[in-house]
Amino acid sequence: SVIKGTVPIYTFWDLPSFTVKDNIPDGQDIAMYQYLAPILSMTVEEIELIVENHAINSGGSSPVMLAASLDDESFLLLQASSARFPGLRIISSSSREYLSDGAASHILGYVGAMTEEEFDILARDGYLISEPIGKTGVELVYEDLLRGLLGRKLIKVDAQGQEIEVISERNPVAGANLILTIDIDLQRKASEFLEQVVGESDIAAAIVMDISSGEILAMVSAPDFDNNIFSVPLSPEVLEAISSNTGSPLANHAISDM
Repeated sequence: SVIKGTVPIYTFWDLPSFTVKDNIPDGQDIAMYQYLAPILSMTVEEIELIVENHAINSGGSSPVMLAASLDDESFLLLQASSARFPGLRIISSSSREYLSDGAASHILGYVGAMTEEEFDILARDGYLISEPIGKTGVELVYEDLLRGLLGRKLIKVDAQGQEIEVISERNPVAGANLILTIDIDLQRKASEFLEQVVGESDIAAAIVMDISSGEILAMVSAPDFDNNIFSVPLSPEVLEAISSNTGSPLANHAISDM
């Protein structure tokens, strides 16, 4: 995705995640949960609940993610346990890394996990419950263009879950690029200007328009936020800092206030 056709505004990086298949061999589930709980800093009951809820929502058709953004120690421990417990798997999934330093945070928005209500609507379009979707900004409005199409593989496995044969396969399709009228240099300059003149106010906003075309060249709302905090599971401390900020940093004051 690009601004003014030249400057990338986000890229993708690999994020190790830990998943467990629904079809765990009989009698191994509790032993496996007891082994995993201290590594993942979770209780056996929490793991059971996540797996059961996922099985209900997905029909048991996809792996359930138990942890995202693993640290090195957990990664090595879980990698070793995959041979001990059939069905465990460590995968690398793509996550967004926004490059605009927060200057275009309200324009771009961010992606997040689906709610059950959102999944009920999007499942008919081939979405998986584990997919992140656009929540605000451009990410939300142009979700259908930016998402692309998931790949799919139907395989035959043995009793240990090892792949025997590929029955059918569909390659993934990359999402479209989106070119905005925003000039990122002007966006940053407008943001710096607001910081200088905001004074005692909690909020401020500025919009720069090309009067000959009506194109929006910059749209800044202060305070802004770092989109990258939503690329990994949100910690309670970060959530509290955002919600307690009197300037409502997640609100785009340029278009949501009088």
